[in-house]
Amino acid sequence: MSAKVKADDIFNLEEVDSDNSGYDSEEQQSTKKASAKKLTKAATKTKNTAVFGLDQAVNSDEDDDYSSQDEDDEEEDGQEDTTTTASMDSRFKLADDNDGVEDDASKRVRGAKKTKKVKPLTPEELEKFQAARDKTGIVYLSKIPPFMKPVKLRHLLGAFGELGRVYLAPEDAKVAARRKKYGGNKKQNFTEGWVEFKDKSIAKQVAKSLNATIIGGSKKSFYHDDMWNIKYLPKFKWDHLTERIAYENASRAQRLQAEINQAKRENKTILTNIEKAKMIKNMEEKKAAKRQASEMDSTPTAASSTSPVSKGKESSAEPKIRRTFKQRRLGESSESTSAAAPAKPVSGKIKSVLGNVFGR
Repeated sequence: MSAKVKADDIFNLEEVDSDNSGYDSEEQQSTKKASAKKLTKAATKTKNTAVFGLDQAVNSDEDDDYSSQDEDDEEEDGQEDTTTTASMDSRFKLADDNDGVEDDASKRVRGAKKTKKVKPLTPEELEKFQAARDKTGIVYLSKIPPFMKPVKLRHLLGAFGELGRVYLAPEDAKVAARRKKYGGNKKQNFTEGWVEFKDKSIAKQVAKSLNATIIGGSKKSFYHDDMWNIKYLPKFKWDHLTERIAYENASRAQRLQAEINQAKRENKTILTNIEKAKMIKNMEEKKAAKRQASEMDSTPTAASSTSPVSKGKESSAEPKIRRTFKQRRLGESSESTSAAAPAKPVSGKIKSVLGNVFGR
């Protein structure tokens, strides 16, 4: 049985159990093992395609490789594989079963975060929030100890009562850059600050008792000898502070935009003036060139001015006067002209009319 059997004799073999023992022969066992391998490979391939979404082209290439390997095994064993159709059917059944998994995987987007729905406040919660807001009190620190951070300030003032929000205004960027440029401290510095207490009565007591006192604490502390400059702000809430900061930022942006627009207008006027100056300069240069050309043309005529022909040409070149008007001489008046002129005799009709008008 170990010898190889020709491919033509495979179909002529009779399925007879020579031993009548009910066990399979070695060749039958080898064929069953090969078919089982093919079934497991097909199942794993369909599972991978369903879960990871592999391309069909890759699966077809792998199927060809697996089929070629199986055919080689069959030729070596000398038995025909009769379970290929069954394996194909089982593979298609697995693919059909996993269609729902593929659809779910396609719908699912990787890296997408679930958005939390924000529930609106109920009237009771809104009243509680408003009451807690009205109960808060804010203190103002006109001067922050050098290079003190908000965490340290919260730690120092948190010993007197429950704190809410803390805001410290940073110093000007130009001042910080100048300090760092000349070898100063490179830490961030703050100029003023606001601290919110949950209870306004505690805020009043803290501002009254700590104002103009030493911070104290352990002598090793960097802020031991600095003084508090605290003032309580009555009828002042955190919303007022945020609105004020927003207004200052908006006004600063507006001023900056106005300055930018002004600079643009100035640049535009300068450019237009430069263009006008260039245009006027070009016009003057053209006029000067024309004048010079006319003078060059007039020089040969000046050389031949001695000849009578040239004199006639010059006289003819002068403009002709078309009309003349009578003009008085300087110093003459209407009275002098009337006195110099002889008086004309008045006729009888005119004399009679004048007599009737002015009387005789």
